[in-house]
Amino acid sequence: MRERWIRWIDLWIFASYDVRLIDLAVYRILYASYVLLTCLPVAMWLPHAPRAFFSPPLSLAALFSTFPPAWLLVTLNVLLAFFLSLLLIGWYTRVASVATSLALLVLESWAYSLGKIDHDILLVITPLVLACSGWGDAVSLDALQRPVRDRNTPRGSWPLALLALLIGSAMFIAGWIKVSSGWLAASTRSTYGHLLYNFFVMGRSTWLAERSLGIDSFWLWKSADWFTVVLELGFICAMFRKQTMRIFIALACLFHCGVWLLFNIVFAPNVIVYGAFVSYADVPRAQRLAEVAGRVSAFFRRTPAWMVLLTTFLLSLTAVVTGRPLQGVLGLPVALIVILVGAMVGAGYLVRLAYATLLQPLQMRGAGERRAARRRAMLE
Repeated sequence: MRERWIRWIDLWIFASYDVRLIDLAVYRILYASYVLLTCLPVAMWLPHAPRAFFSPPLSLAALFSTFPPAWLLVTLNVLLAFFLSLLLIGWYTRVASVATSLALLVLESWAYSLGKIDHDILLVITPLVLACSGWGDAVSLDALQRPVRDRNTPRGSWPLALLALLIGSAMFIAGWIKVSSGWLAASTRSTYGHLLYNFFVMGRSTWLAERSLGIDSFWLWKSADWFTVVLELGFICAMFRKQTMRIFIALACLFHCGVWLLFNIVFAPNVIVYGAFVSYADVPRAQRLAEVAGRVSAFFRRTPAWMVLLTTFLLSLTAVVTGRPLQGVLGLPVALIVILVGAMVGAGYLVRLAYATLLQPLQMRGAGERRAARRRAMLE
């Protein structure tokens, strides 16, 4: 029995999450682009905050008695921009992955030293988890220096299994907090209560929220409570099977879109983390994706590595110099785009899965019965 459990755990860790290197490479580029556009710079405003507000939770910042000097925050942001540039072009990818996570962790521990904590820890640790996944072995400068065969052949990836474990644990903790605070109690309507608080106290008004306030249906709001709790708790079981994990991720993308429409709260970092489990080579018109990847690789062959890095680094430094994220400089609502695209991809995946699981077998069965009927008619 013990050997059976060990074999099952071993298969889950090393074989259940098979992935192609080209999929990981596309995700690496998407991840680095998102962080460069939305997160950089981090905590540059901190030296202007009153020192009396310094109240860090358990973190690196708790080892200090006040905010760091401005020059240190600028230095850390410049280093973060440099590591993200390396990650984007895939040069020294493993070192860049670890360094990116460490730089983000240090900077955000200071950013949260005022007591307000955003739920983006999964975004911070993702490069560290995927450092050894091979996400720099395709569409990168590393791939030119160390050619890897079978980039399009799926292979087991334990870093993805570890990332699924971390996502499942984080979602389970969030769900358990809701259970312990009474979300499942028949006498409460927690979702509706949050809507009232969010609308009247926090002042987050949305088109959907204005029209939902007048809906006085106990079962509708209670169903929302149950769905939220079941979804978050279910991740801890879904993580043991890749297809089930993808189903829960697709539902979570739709859930995050609903939260944005109803509460005007954007959980784009979570959607970006979910992107590690997408098979990008299987999306419609994937041939065009392969053509783009080939052009990028050809550009890397023709251009010196230092020039590619310098161009990317100077672009990322724009955010540090201006003190504004690049999405603000360019006027791009990147977070909203991520939420909407994630919802559309999740909905498309669920529709295709439902068609392949339910409708397609019925259609094939119906076609088989019609062929059999025609044969019988011909014999008669």
